[in-house]
Amino acid sequence: MTSLLLVDAGLAAGWRRAVPDLDQLDEVIEAARRIVPDTVVLADASLKWSLPEDQQERFERYRGTAAVLCAPGGTRGGHQAFLAAAARAAAERGRDVWVLSGLALGEGPWRLAMLRRPQGRWNIELP
Repeated sequence: MTSLLLVDAGLAAGWRRAVPDLDQLDEVIEAARRIVPDTVVLADASLKWSLPEDQQERFERYRGTAAVLCAPGGTRGGHQAFLAAAARAAAERGRDVWVLSGLALGEGPWRLAMLRRPQGRWNIELP
């Protein structure tokens, strides 16, 4: 069974910080792909407006190249439901699904990955 890691861009960009940062998102995704090469980044489109102004266009480039996927506008349940639906769909297709998110996604056919930063380096743990 091939593993898939779905990463919540808000968590990876540091949404709990005063200002999220795309450089941090890039570092976390690089670390994630060392562990699970098939890593997909999902974001709430409103993350753009929480980023510093000089990173907002870069976020749009990420969206335009599918480096970051966002729930279509009007998605019932928003980003949280979109992330859970993506995880469920991948599991139904036989994938071993891991989710890196701080959102309460409820029960599902996925396992939660952990994000840590020991000694200044991002580390993704698949417990």
